[in-house]
Amino acid sequence: TQQNSSKISEIKSNNQVSLTIILPKYKRQIIFDGIAKPVSQKDNTSYWNGYPESAKLRFLAYGIKRQLTLPIDDN
Repeated sequence: TQQNSSKISEIKSNNQVSLTIILPKYKRQIIFDGIAKPVSQKDNTSYWNGYPESAKLRFLAYGIKRQLTLPIDDN
């Protein structure tokens, strides 16, 4: 999630989160409850570097539409 998003603001004010996955074929759902916390810059960079190039481009295109400044490594 982008650091300047409204989702991050909401999580900072209430870090108790929940995710529901609905499986209609099985007439079931899976609910995950937990506490959200930020990852380290090192872990974030490692995750980003392992991300497929196509996904990085899609993310950067979305970020630009949201008028966010995103760092780009020229290396």
